[in-house]
Amino acid sequence: MQETGNKSNNPYSLSIRFYTDGFSFFICNPQSEKNFIRKDFPVTTSNTLHSTLSQAIKEYPPLQERKYTIVSALFNSPVSRVPLEFFHKDHRKMLYELPCRLLPEHRVHYNILPHLEIAELFTIPQNIEQILLKQFPAIHFYAQNAMVLERTVQQCPSDNVQTLYVYFYAQRVFIFHYQNKKVRFANEFAIVTVSDALYYILNVWKRLELNQENDRCILIQPENAPENITTQLSQYLRHITVADMKEWFGQAPLSRIKDIPFDILSLLLNGF
Repeated sequence: MQETGNKSNNPYSLSIRFYTDGFSFFICNPQSEKNFIRKDFPVTTSNTLHSTLSQAIKEYPPLQERKYTIVSALFNSPVSRVPLEFFHKDHRKMLYELPCRLLPEHRVHYNILPHLEIAELFTIPQNIEQILLKQFPAIHFYAQNAMVLERTVQQCPSDNVQTLYVYFYAQRVFIFHYQNKKVRFANEFAIVTVSDALYYILNVWKRLELNQENDRCILIQPENAPENITTQLSQYLRHITVADMKEWFGQAPLSRIKDIPFDILSLLLNGF
């Protein structure tokens, strides 16, 4: 990767997004749309997540070439959402275990989402946490879609129109809905075909009793979805639009990067 200027004047960020079958590095300068890097690291049958991450941190050249002013990691564990009035960090393990099963050798973390007035609890494997903290002592941990929820609620219309948001990424779909600017529904599903995506979207639409005449569906990065999802979905829902990142994030340079995932964009530009 070609670099220009003084490194100290280029505040690069490193975001690490974990999946069930691997992880990805996202490297960028939040003040520029240039030099955006994405590198995927799948976990194979011969390597564990722990060993693959350790090797990548030691050997991936961009990690050795510069220091990063912002380092974040996003995890896709099951989450527990707790209203702030009932949340206490010392009780986070108990609160997490009310709806979710805590796996052995996992630690409970949390994010505070002030616009939604909730704490989002999630888990991290302890061996992964140790590797990351050793290499990046100031790293921040996030539930994968925490900043998606926190960012998108700021785009909610002030009228009475109800909106179902559908975010596509990495053979998954995250479907969420707000009521009075509070999370009413939020869940993710694995998808392979367009039929999978249609099934989950329409099932949630029906479950929430949304109105086809007035309510709308906003697709976020449908280019990551199975082929023709917008056309296929329009056979069932009347008001479908595609989210415009430039409109949502204004003049932020990162919003002009075509291939940056919405969760990474929301993380880096939250509050913009």
